[in-house]
Amino acid sequence: MIGISRRNNSFDFIRFAAAISVLISHHFALSGFSEPFVPVFRDTLGGAAVAVFFVMSSFLICDSLQRSNRWDIFFAARFLRIMPNLAFALVCSSVVMLLWFSNYDDLIFHIDYVTHNLGMFFHGARSRISGVLTGQPLESINGSVWTLPYEFWLYVSLFCVFLLPSRYRLAALMAGAVVANGLCLFTPENSRIFFLRSYFVGKLGLYFFSGALVSVLWPLLSNHRAAILCSSLTGICLSRLLLPTDNLVQTISLAALVVLICTTSRFAAFGRYGDASYGIYILAFPIQQLVIFAIKDFWLSMTVSLAVTIAFGYGTWHAFDTAGEPASGLPRRLPSFRSGQPALCIRALQVGPQSANEAATSNSPAVSLSKKGA
Repeated sequence: MIGISRRNNSFDFIRFAAAISVLISHHFALSGFSEPFVPVFRDTLGGAAVAVFFVMSSFLICDSLQRSNRWDIFFAARFLRIMPNLAFALVCSSVVMLLWFSNYDDLIFHIDYVTHNLGMFFHGARSRISGVLTGQPLESINGSVWTLPYEFWLYVSLFCVFLLPSRYRLAALMAGAVVANGLCLFTPENSRIFFLRSYFVGKLGLYFFSGALVSVLWPLLSNHRAAILCSSLTGICLSRLLLPTDNLVQTISLAALVVLICTTSRFAAFGRYGDASYGIYILAFPIQQLVIFAIKDFWLSMTVSLAVTIAFGYGTWHAFDTAGEPASGLPRRLPSFRSGQPALCIRALQVGPQSANEAATSNSPAVSLSKKGA
């Protein structure tokens, strides 16, 4: 158990940097260019950034679960963190696209886009609306939100691990990582677990369970920072050079390195401005689509997209998440569903989007976490 405090770590800064990296990576794809490539990862900039997001998310949520595994607090916190921002992004993007393209004949598709995606956690995300963004390199309105159902069900699986007696949890997390690695390596590309694609369950789950493993082991590791730095860099480089795809050595090494950086206080002051990362990644895609449609110059459109998206990111944080309070104005301390005793709401963390290249393909996952990039 670590007890992470915003005042003494760099999580907010690294999340912000990862969200901006995703935006930049997407901007290339949305403009019809190849996304920047990260050689060591053998993946796009967006793919590397999303790995960082999943590691941080699982690390911090696992830390929270080590303090309290009450289901009511856990799921209330996830809901209050995800849904207000998601509903705002879906409604605003649908309405703006309707007005921008005068797409009134297809109003039903705009309504369906919102209602379907509000329930994406049980049937997947929908990325297109008929009649808008026609002729753009990618016609997806938001190719980022497809990762949210994967993340939600990984949250559920992590919560289930913490229902086990404490002596079994480390083994269960390791088993989860091994199973995820197997799904990533051996499942056919289009096979599914319910509505989720097995390959992405494996790839995203591998990063997620690696972050959780580091969280459980961090009290033992945190006093050996130099050794963690050297072994993590060695593990990442050797596993990527010697093995053809994502593997447990690489993802645990990455997780340890990310946590090592995030637990320094070097950029702790950045957190005083809030955490705009979720707003940035969930709103960037539709904002970029409209800016690119209106401004043809690549670098100018990227600059405008960055400025507008960052402003909205901080705006939504202050509107929905300030001081960890829910957007509805409910008190910060939620009553227990079981005992009636008040309990602090755990603030959830979200992952960001990845690459945009698959966003144009209907409801399929849209980003750079593909087998090609593995």
